[in-house]
Amino acid sequence: MAISIDDFRAALTSQSPREIVDRVLLTAVPHVFGENRSDYTAFRKQLAAGLQVSPDGIFIVGSAMTGFCLSPDNYPRRFGDESDVDVVVCDAEMFDRIWFQLLQWDHPNRYGGVYGLERDTVVKWRKDIYWGWVRPDKLMTPSLNRRRGLKSVQEIGSRWFETFKLVANHPPLFGREISGRLYRTLEHVIMYHADGIRRLPS
Repeated sequence: MAISIDDFRAALTSQSPREIVDRVLLTAVPHVFGENRSDYTAFRKQLAAGLQVSPDGIFIVGSAMTGFCLSPDNYPRRFGDESDVDVVVCDAEMFDRIWFQLLQWDHPNRYGGVYGLERDTVVKWRKDIYWGWVRPDKLMTPSLNRRRGLKSVQEIGSRWFETFKLVANHPPLFGREISGRLYRTLEHVIMYHADGIRRLPS
Protein backbone atom coordinates (compact mmCIF):
# COMPACT_ATOMS: atom_id res chain seq x y z
CA MET A 1 0.00 0.00 0.00
CA ALA A 2 1.21 3.52 -0.80
CA ILE A 3 2.21 5.67 2.16
CA SER A 4 -0.17 8.33 3.51
CA ILE A 5 0.89 11.98 3.48
CA ASP A 6 0.87 12.06 7.29
CA ASP A 7 3.09 8.99 7.53
CA PHE A 8 5.38 10.44 4.89
CA ARG A 9 5.76 13.70 6.81
CA ALA A 10 6.61 11.70 9.92
CA ALA A 11 9.18 9.70 7.94
CA LEU A 12 10.90 12.90 6.86
CA THR A 13 11.84 13.56 10.48
CA SER A 14 12.73 9.98 11.47
CA GLN A 15 14.28 8.30 8.44
CA SER A 16 17.07 9.10 6.00
CA PRO A 17 16.18 10.04 2.41
CA ARG A 18 17.64 6.73 1.21
CA GLU A 19 15.48 4.78 3.65
CA ILE A 20 12.40 6.66 2.46
CA VAL A 21 13.21 5.94 -1.19
CA ASP A 22 13.52 2.23 -0.42
CA ARG A 23 10.32 2.10 1.64
CA VAL A 24 8.16 4.46 -0.41
CA LEU A 25 9.30 4.08 -4.03
CA LEU A 26 10.91 0.67 -4.36
CA THR A 27 8.81 -1.73 -2.28
CA ALA A 28 5.26 -0.33 -1.98
CA VAL A 29 2.36 -0.91 -4.37
CA PRO A 30 1.78 2.32 -6.32
CA HIS A 31 -1.17 4.52 -5.42
CA VAL A 32 -2.41 4.31 -9.01
CA PHE A 33 -2.77 0.52 -8.61
CA GLY A 34 -4.60 0.75 -5.31
CA GLU A 35 -3.64 -2.32 -3.27
CA ASN A 36 -3.45 -4.62 -6.27
CA ARG A 37 0.14 -5.90 -6.28
CA SER A 38 -0.65 -8.56 -8.87
CA ASP A 39 -1.73 -5.89 -11.39
CA TYR A 40 1.45 -3.92 -10.69
CA THR A 41 3.52 -7.07 -11.20
CA ALA A 42 1.74 -7.75 -14.50
CA PHE A 43 2.42 -4.18 -15.63
CA ARG A 44 6.13 -4.52 -14.82
CA LYS A 45 6.34 -7.84 -16.68
CA GLN A 46 4.57 -6.45 -19.75
CA LEU A 47 6.83 -3.42 -19.87
CA ALA A 48 9.94 -5.55 -19.31
CA ALA A 49 8.99 -7.93 -22.13
CA GLY A 50 8.55 -5.06 -24.57
CA LEU A 51 11.80 -3.36 -23.59
CA GLN A 52 13.72 -6.67 -23.26
CA VAL A 53 14.87 -5.96 -19.70
CA SER A 54 14.25 -7.49 -16.26
CA PRO A 55 11.01 -6.52 -14.49
CA ASP A 56 13.01 -6.30 -11.25
CA GLY A 57 14.46 -3.00 -12.49
CA ILE A 58 11.12 -1.31 -13.26
CA PHE A 59 9.38 0.98 -10.78
CA ILE A 60 6.62 3.58 -10.83
CA VAL A 61 7.73 6.74 -9.03
CA GLY A 62 6.37 10.22 -8.30
CA SER A 63 2.78 11.00 -7.43
CA ALA A 64 1.48 7.87 -9.17
CA MET A 65 3.43 5.91 -6.57
CA THR A 66 2.71 7.91 -3.42
CA GLY A 67 -0.56 9.68 -4.22
CA PHE A 68 1.12 13.09 -3.91
CA CYS A 69 3.93 14.90 -5.67
CA LEU A 70 7.48 14.55 -4.33
CA SER A 71 8.98 17.31 -6.47
CA PRO A 72 10.25 20.10 -4.20
CA ASP A 73 8.45 22.63 -6.43
CA ASN A 74 5.02 20.94 -6.19
CA TYR A 75 5.05 18.96 -2.93
CA PRO A 76 2.53 17.71 -1.75
CA ARG A 77 0.14 18.24 -4.68
CA ARG A 78 -2.30 15.32 -4.89
CA PHE A 79 -2.35 12.75 -7.69
CA GLY A 80 -5.44 13.54 -9.76
CA ASP A 81 -7.36 12.56 -12.86
CA GLU A 82 -5.01 14.57 -15.08
CA SER A 83 -1.78 13.42 -13.42
CA ASP A 84 0.74 11.51 -15.49
CA VAL A 85 2.67 8.38 -14.53
CA ASP A 86 6.46 8.37 -14.21
CA VAL A 87 8.39 5.13 -14.60
CA VAL A 88 12.05 4.31 -14.06
CA VAL A 89 13.79 1.44 -15.83
CA CYS A 90 17.20 0.25 -14.63
CA ASP A 91 19.31 -1.59 -17.18
CA ALA A 92 23.07 -1.08 -17.49
CA GLU A 93 23.36 -2.99 -20.78
CA MET A 94 20.80 -0.83 -22.59
CA PHE A 95 22.16 2.36 -21.03
CA ASP A 96 25.73 1.51 -22.10
CA ARG A 97 24.64 0.71 -25.67
CA ILE A 98 23.12 4.16 -25.94
CA TRP A 99 26.01 5.86 -24.15
CA PHE A 100 28.76 4.30 -26.26
CA GLN A 101 26.98 4.99 -29.53
CA LEU A 102 26.43 8.61 -28.55
CA LEU A 103 30.13 8.81 -27.64
CA GLN A 104 31.15 7.40 -31.03
CA TRP A 105 28.96 9.96 -32.75
CA ASP A 106 30.03 12.84 -30.53
CA HIS A 107 33.80 12.35 -30.16
CA PRO A 108 34.62 14.17 -33.43
CA ASN A 109 32.65 17.14 -32.08
CA ARG A 110 34.56 17.56 -28.81
CA TYR A 111 36.31 20.69 -30.05
CA GLY A 112 33.60 22.09 -32.29
CA GLY A 113 31.39 20.90 -35.10
CA VAL A 114 27.93 21.20 -33.54
CA TYR A 115 26.08 24.50 -33.42
CA GLY A 116 22.73 26.03 -32.55
CA LEU A 117 19.88 23.68 -31.66
CA GLU A 118 21.95 20.60 -32.47
CA ARG A 119 24.51 21.72 -29.90
CA ASP A 120 21.72 22.21 -27.33
CA THR A 121 20.66 18.58 -27.89
CA VAL A 122 24.20 17.27 -27.47
CA VAL A 123 24.77 19.33 -24.31
CA LYS A 124 21.59 17.81 -22.82
CA TRP A 125 22.80 14.30 -23.72
CA ARG A 126 26.05 14.94 -21.88
CA LYS A 127 24.36 16.40 -18.81
CA ASP A 128 21.77 13.63 -18.43
CA ILE A 129 24.29 10.83 -18.93
CA TYR A 130 26.50 12.37 -16.26
CA TRP A 131 23.66 11.88 -13.77
CA GLY A 132 23.13 8.30 -14.92
CA TRP A 133 19.90 8.54 -16.92
CA VAL A 134 18.48 9.20 -20.39
CA ARG A 135 15.10 9.42 -22.09
CA PRO A 136 15.55 6.98 -25.01
CA ASP A 137 12.47 8.27 -26.82
CA LYS A 138 13.73 11.88 -26.67
CA LEU A 139 17.31 11.48 -27.89
CA MET A 140 16.64 11.78 -31.62
CA THR A 141 15.38 15.35 -31.75
CA PRO A 142 14.54 17.19 -35.01
CA SER A 143 17.55 19.43 -34.40
CA LEU A 144 20.02 16.62 -35.23
CA ASN A 145 21.40 17.25 -38.70
CA ARG A 146 23.57 14.11 -38.77
CA ARG A 147 21.91 10.83 -37.83
CA ARG A 148 24.35 8.35 -39.36
CA GLY A 149 25.97 6.19 -36.72
CA LEU A 150 22.99 6.36 -34.35
CA LYS A 151 21.14 3.26 -35.55
CA SER A 152 21.04 1.53 -32.15
CA VAL A 153 19.90 4.73 -30.46
CA GLN A 154 17.07 5.08 -32.95
CA GLU A 155 16.03 1.43 -32.60
CA ILE A 156 16.00 1.57 -28.79
CA GLY A 157 14.10 4.86 -28.87
CA SER A 158 11.45 3.45 -31.20
CA ARG A 159 11.01 0.30 -29.10
CA TRP A 160 10.79 2.45 -25.96
CA PHE A 161 8.10 4.68 -27.47
CA GLU A 162 6.00 1.80 -28.80
CA THR A 163 6.23 -0.21 -25.58
CA PHE A 164 5.16 2.67 -23.38
CA LYS A 165 2.28 3.39 -25.76
CA LEU A 166 1.19 -0.25 -25.41
CA VAL A 167 1.31 -0.39 -21.60
CA ALA A 168 -0.73 2.81 -21.44
CA ASN A 169 -3.70 0.54 -22.21
CA HIS A 170 -3.23 -1.25 -18.87
CA PRO A 171 -6.57 -0.59 -17.05
CA PRO A 172 -5.40 1.55 -14.08
CA LEU A 173 -3.27 3.65 -16.44
CA PHE A 174 -5.66 4.04 -19.37
CA GLY A 175 -5.97 7.64 -20.52
CA ARG A 176 -2.89 8.84 -18.65
CA GLU A 177 0.38 10.02 -20.11
CA ILE A 178 3.14 7.57 -19.19
CA SER A 179 6.79 8.44 -19.53
CA GLY A 180 9.95 6.58 -18.60
CA ARG A 181 13.57 7.29 -17.79
CA LEU A 182 16.31 4.75 -18.33
CA TYR A 183 18.81 4.67 -15.45
CA ARG A 184 22.09 2.82 -15.58
CA THR A 185 21.68 1.26 -12.12
CA LEU A 186 19.28 1.23 -9.21
CA GLU A 187 21.84 3.22 -7.22
CA HIS A 188 21.48 6.08 -9.72
CA VAL A 189 17.70 6.01 -9.10
CA ILE A 190 18.17 6.06 -5.34
CA MET A 191 20.63 8.97 -5.45
CA TYR A 192 18.36 11.05 -7.71
CA HIS A 193 15.20 10.58 -5.66
CA ALA A 194 16.96 10.78 -2.29
CA ASP A 195 18.26 14.20 -3.29
CA GLY A 196 14.73 15.37 -4.10
CA ILE A 197 13.40 14.08 -0.78
CA ARG A 198 16.29 15.74 1.06
CA ARG A 199 15.06 19.11 -0.26
CA LEU A 200 11.46 18.70 0.94
CA PRO A 201 10.27 20.71 3.94
CA SER A 202 9.88 18.48 7.00
